[in-house]
Amino acid sequence: MAGLLGLPQASPENPDAGVHAVLKWLVSEPDYLLVIDNVDAPDDVKDLLPSEPSGHVLLTSRVQYLEGIGIFNPVPLDELSTDDAVAFLIKRCTPDEGLTLGDAERMSAVELATELGCLPLALEQAGAYVRVNEMMFADYLAEYRTLRLKLLDEQSPTAGAYQDSVRTTWQKSFDKVREMSQASADLLTACAFLASDKIPFEFVTGGSEKLGENVARAIAEASSPMLGLNRLLKPLKAYSLIKRDSGTRTFDVHRMVQAVVREALSEQERVEWLDRSLEALVVVYPGQGVPEWTRCERFVVHWLTSTEIVEGKSLQSAASVLNQMSIYFQEHADYALAEYAQESSLSIRERVLGADHLDVASSLNNLAVLYKEMGRYADALPLYERSLSIRERVLGVDHCDVATTLNNLAELYRTMGWRADALELHARALSIRERVLGVDHPHVATSLNNLAALYKEMGYQATALPLYERSLSIRERVLGVDHPHVAQSLNNLAELYCAMGRHGDALELHARALSIRERVLGVDHPHVATSLNNLANLYLTLGRHGDALELHARSLSIRERVLGMDHPDVATSLVNIGVHYRELGRLQEAEEYLRRGLQTFEAVLGSEHLYVAIAAEHLAYLLTLTGRNVEATSLRLRAQAICKAHAERNKLV
Repeated sequence: MAGLLGLPQASPENPDAGVHAVLKWLVSEPDYLLVIDNVDAPDDVKDLLPSEPSGHVLLTSRVQYLEGIGIFNPVPLDELSTDDAVAFLIKRCTPDEGLTLGDAERMSAVELATELGCLPLALEQAGAYVRVNEMMFADYLAEYRTLRLKLLDEQSPTAGAYQDSVRTTWQKSFDKVREMSQASADLLTACAFLASDKIPFEFVTGGSEKLGENVARAIAEASSPMLGLNRLLKPLKAYSLIKRDSGTRTFDVHRMVQAVVREALSEQERVEWLDRSLEALVVVYPGQGVPEWTRCERFVVHWLTSTEIVEGKSLQSAASVLNQMSIYFQEHADYALAEYAQESSLSIRERVLGADHLDVASSLNNLAVLYKEMGRYADALPLYERSLSIRERVLGVDHCDVATTLNNLAELYRTMGWRADALELHARALSIRERVLGVDHPHVATSLNNLAALYKEMGYQATALPLYERSLSIRERVLGVDHPHVAQSLNNLAELYCAMGRHGDALELHARALSIRERVLGVDHPHVATSLNNLANLYLTLGRHGDALELHARSLSIRERVLGMDHPDVATSLVNIGVHYRELGRLQEAEEYLRRGLQTFEAVLGSEHLYVAIAAEHLAYLLTLTGRNVEATSLRLRAQAICKAHAERNKLV
């Protein structure tokens, strides 16, 4: 520069004098722009910057922290916005500037920009390939989703005379980080198997022992887990490989960074690092139940991403994460995702551990619980029986896990109308739980609640009442008054009060149960629909027909939307609405709902279920009112035969 500026101090024999002369010139002369590009080692230029420049100095760098050379507020160059990324792709790839893309092709451009993380260099590589090969965005997108970086590598960037590809550009940063901290490089590798955004700090601080010895040691040897996290993230942040958000206690890794990291690994290394990431997710699992929902939400997208990458690999860690996912989604009534996750978990465990392992028994039990909630009783039954057989054989007959399966199987028996079988299993489950856990444990409260429900159905109201009251007392005391299990006890006790004619007491409890469920579970949860249905039936008894119809309609709408048209709870709502319309004298509408309810019960539960008998009896009564006695008699005889068969099975004749 001294030579270019014609400074007398320019001399190869005395370079320091030339440097000094140029710095002096930069201080004294205005109206210049000095560009220093690619400053990835700021200390290398520290002595080459004017202290008080009269013109302008522009530095570019992948390094985030430039305080050492006096730059405290650098301007970040993030990825483009989606709109700008799409505009770039279209302008880069379309020779005719006046050409208007069709909706499908424009949507493909949007999806491609999103897949590339709106990263300018990746967009340039993709755009150059599309332009050279005269491709449609849709065709390139389809190829990219299969080949990923391999397709990007087919075309180096051509615009801007920058020849490094995405892979080589990021690799330079990786190498710098590895020189600074192998533990930081390992952490980045583990994060390549998660979602790119909002990776929780606790994934590192809580799961470090599963993320390789370097990360584990970095956390263990620090004065605190947060200090260890800071040390691990600092090199990654310094080279723009992550973005940290202290407000949400998360950090982001660009999806292209993740892709480059994964591509650099061998197949065996990919499996090892995926397993480590999954194991860490298992360790930091917040737990199930409403109190943990907020913490679980921080991991949902990472569960989904990591298990999607599994692609059939037989990893026990994947089975555990899938099991955790399933429980969370089931609690949120997202049954399709819950079913996928739990069936996948069971498949992996059976393949890896064998058919008689306790983890297999756990998956069998959990999948059966899900099937029962979905109304798939016939599918649930053999799973419960297999789970119980494994647990009794491995754990012994008096273990808490055995009691859990006994309780769940008993509830299925009750739903199927097998009350004698259900009574025996509920009694066994309650006895084990009281003996092992103590009389005030929440699991004991569950057994008390379920046993009370069975006694109520059998007509033993006086026996059911103290069991319900004990269950409610334990749950309120141990779980808190706003817990969904408390709402369940309130709802069930209210139903008993209705049967006993204590309508005022029932109204108060139903209102409390509905309030808790709407507030905690959300207004579209199936348990909310149950409260709405039961409160509507009470309103009908009290003559509040308008209120009852409104709640029945809401309940049916939720159930059809969330559970599907072919679910027993949907059939229950249909029958209840039909009965209501019959009471109002709206017989044509009543018949429509009663027939739909009967058909749904028959399709889902089989023609010999007690609920079929109940629906048939209601329809028979309606047909009698309209003078169709032959069909009414046929239905009534059918209902009586079903009830007799169940009475004989349950020894209640």
